[in-house]
Amino acid sequence: MKNTMRVLKGILGTLAITGLLFTYGCGGGQVTEDSLNDALNDLEGELNNIEEATEQTEEVPVAEDLFVSEEGNFKVNFPGTPSSESSSVPTEVGNIEMVQFMYEKSATEIYMLAYSDYPTAAVDASNPAELLANAKGGFINEMGMTIEEEKEVKIGENPGIYFKAHAKTDQGNFYATVADYIVKNRLYQVAILRDGSYADADDASSFIDSFELITEE
Repeated sequence: MKNTMRVLKGILGTLAITGLLFTYGCGGGQVTEDSLNDALNDLEGELNNIEEATEQTEEVPVAEDLFVSEEGNFKVNFPGTPSSESSSVPTEVGNIEMVQFMYEKSATEIYMLAYSDYPTAAVDASNPAELLANAKGGFINEMGMTIEEEKEVKIGENPGIYFKAHAKTDQGNFYATVADYIVKNRLYQVAILRDGSYADADDASSFIDSFELITEE
């Protein structure tokens, strides 16, 4: 079970970073293969830290309490207390910070919220629909996922995209439920990854639909 959870963590973390790099590339910067490899190597060490922190946590969270990030300007209904990590993702124009929160609901299901701020020039060089499409592409292309459902969504007046996708790999059959939002120059990614089937519809709605900004943008 522990190995399955490490695979789930690695996939979600990798896909979040891949979406970040893919999206930034559409704004005029290109990410090298060496940069991506460096980012993934850094992630491997950070995942070890997340796993150790999670194993040492004994606090029993209250499911009704929303998780609040003042710095991230959001609140969301994680099923429990997530662990958090901040990664510096290298690109040719400098490092971009990705802040990531993860919660392990079970040995086969993990919840994630990640956000990253892009240079305003990169965002202005594109449009929200293109940025969201590229973020989605970066997420699913890394694993060869097949999209089964997709629709436009919003958080306030800010555009977003919701999709469900799955992939069969040597490590398992992985199913992702994801919502991405562009808020000014920030990308939010709210996702559930499960091995074997999609997350229960009520659980997915309770998490993803609860996401909201603390202050409206």
